[in-house]
Amino acid sequence: MVFNKGRNNYNFNISMNNKPLLNVHCTKFLGVYIDDKLSWKDHVQYVSVQISRGVGILSKLKFTLPQRALRLIYLSLVLPHLSYCCSIWSGTTKSILNKHFILQKRAVRPIT
Repeated sequence: MVFNKGRNNYNFNISMNNKPLLNVHCTKFLGVYIDDKLSWKDHVQYVSVQISRGVGILSKLKFTLPQRALRLIYLSLVLPHLSYCCSIWSGTTKSILNKHFILQKRAVRPIT
């Protein structure tokens, strides 16, 4: 992966053991999706899908479980995705992070 801010597509031919390495635009490393522009859009989208699943489970269980159990489900299904490596990817633009803010509010509503 070649990190660049601009729109220039650099063509590097890097090889290891006489085998060319592929240039990728996004890769997953330790559970965090890193793209070549460091915009974190792919990771935020991935986390949004995971949070949406947790929100769906919470909304289905809000009438059958007590508030304490719903809080435990939130702490196990939603919060880990929001807090894992957030110091790295939370530096992205506010418009990208706005989706997480909305999903987090949606996740807390069935609990309260």
